[in-house]
Amino acid sequence: GYLFISVLVNTNSDLIKLIVQNIKNDLNSRNPVHVNLALQCIANIGSKEMAEAFGHDIPKLLVSGETMDVVKQSAALCLLRLFRTNSDIIPGGEWTSRIIHLLNDQHLGVVTAASSLIEALVKLNPDEYKGCVSLAVSRLSRIITASYTDLQDYTYYFVPAPWLSVKLLRLLQHYPPPEDPGVRGRLNECLDAILNKAQEPPKSKKVQHSNAKNAVLFEAISIIIHSD
Repeated sequence: GYLFISVLVNTNSDLIKLIVQNIKNDLNSRNPVHVNLALQCIANIGSKEMAEAFGHDIPKLLVSGETMDVVKQSAALCLLRLFRTNSDIIPGGEWTSRIIHLLNDQHLGVVTAASSLIEALVKLNPDEYKGCVSLAVSRLSRIITASYTDLQDYTYYFVPAPWLSVKLLRLLQHYPPPEDPGVRGRLNECLDAILNKAQEPPKSKKVQHSNAKNAVLFEAISIIIHSD
């Protein structure tokens, strides 16, 4: 049913109004598969009607301590899709801090999805989300100093979590260098480590290894240029 709705139903169709209640029922389900299917359907349609109907439910789902990690990932990406349709969908105030603290989540999949959402929010309102800087630096430090064996599930050709590292470095480029000496020092240590690793002999001759390694390196160089 969700596949039919996502692919064949036009966003202006009257059928959309009829399926909203069914989607809400699945969002409240205890089955993570049903919740994920509902979130994916909302994101695929991505209309203003969907943003209005679920704008209050999805942020709550995203920051709830009872939500499973796999659902949080989908909720973050679904919210990003709706935010691009209606930038007023995400409330401010206490929600800002709760969304920012997703960067500190133990599950790197949640952090990766949240990073994309937070970067979009930062582009619109950097002052409100400036608290993300210290958390982004802290998470980046943990990734850069980790061995590829420490993050096996998120290591790509011997490079620990390269896509998350790229997202965090891009996020930091929206702000001036951190004013806090501790945070700035930690960021500089990360950048030094990235530059030093770039000079080490490659751990693999495959192009995927060099691509991932260089992607992180290029963003590190960009943030150094941005800081100057």
